[in-house]
Amino acid sequence: MAFFLARAGKLNDRTGMLAPESSRSPAIDRWKVAAYDLALEEGLAALSARALASRVGGSASAINYHFGNREQLIATVCAQALAASADWRLQHRAEGHVMLPIWIDPAGAFAALLQIRIEESRPLLALLRELEQEAITSGWPDIVEAMAAETEAEAVFWQDFTAIFGASAPQGALWADLALALSSTTLSLASSAHRAAWISGAAVRLHQRMTGQSIVLIPNRMQEAAHFDASSSRYNETALRILDAALDALAEKGADRLNQRDVAARAGVSLSAVTYFFGSKQDLISAAFDEMCSRAYRIMTDEGRERSRALIVETLSAASGSKQLATLEVLMRSGLRHPVLLPVVDRMLAIRGVGSEASLAQLGFAVDRLDGYLWISMVTGRYRRVCHLPLEALGEALRDAAWGRLAALFP
Repeated sequence: MAFFLARAGKLNDRTGMLAPESSRSPAIDRWKVAAYDLALEEGLAALSARALASRVGGSASAINYHFGNREQLIATVCAQALAASADWRLQHRAEGHVMLPIWIDPAGAFAALLQIRIEESRPLLALLRELEQEAITSGWPDIVEAMAAETEAEAVFWQDFTAIFGASAPQGALWADLALALSSTTLSLASSAHRAAWISGAAVRLHQRMTGQSIVLIPNRMQEAAHFDASSSRYNETALRILDAALDALAEKGADRLNQRDVAARAGVSLSAVTYFFGSKQDLISAAFDEMCSRAYRIMTDEGRERSRALIVETLSAASGSKQLATLEVLMRSGLRHPVLLPVVDRMLAIRGVGSEASLAQLGFAVDRLDGYLWISMVTGRYRRVCHLPLEALGEALRDAAWGRLAALFP
């Protein structure tokens, strides 16, 4: 990663040659800073030579000549984002626990610092998640390596922080998985009070499960049922094919770069068919959210068939459904760039974990929705740590993590 940072910081022509700092012009430095600011504010989808020229002056052709291609433009943004993230960790590694009350327990300390992380770094965390997605989709080796190293550095930070409060190494790994998930899936929530509810509950339950405390299960509120089951009969086969294609595209590109023409090609239908069923891009994204809600609810209410323990754990691990897991994670944070989707994000949060709750119950454990929410959150966090692996190794890593998590939380 050090080589990547140096390369992104000093690359000054389309040949890929490294140049000394003294040869860099002030204009190039302005372009780099402007590229980073633009990506922070509007996301990678807005990043282009034309947009930079409009923002800071100069010609798009000169910017294109310097960076050479989109990969190098993203590389310079990535280098600055990684440096900013490392700076935050360095600052809070030294003083994070000092600012907390002396009587605080591990769950409270974790939730408090995670809230601080999100409050202080929300645009940066969103950009880092887009860079992770870009790395997986594009397969650019330098960026893939850099983002994998960044995710692991973030995980180590949380492991070290929770160790201060007595967490063992295996427990620290579980805390790290939860941090990686919640720092992504709660990004759409602008209100710190709203976000705290989704962070604190999971942190407290994880601490309770790891330490074998007595747990009072929380009854489910079933009045949401009819509201979430609507799309099972609302769409015909063509519309569902379009939604499947949209969900695949979201997993690969994110909401910002979703393109109706691309969705039509993936679904094997005309563009007019997409606009007929889902008039605008926002309508299509919103419908994709609805379909995810409906599917998750149907998993909870399905009577189900008898399944072996291994098959249930396979489902819980998401090893065979990593693309769906990625899609869900993208949808959860899309509200940050698309405020019109925030009500649907709230609905997604409201039923998050229903499938995990049902599967854990099938294994014979006494669980509630909070346990399901905790489980799927930790699966999401683990996925972030291993998503750069080849598909077979990815599935194996998720399976191993699921069995280990079961042993730690439900001994």
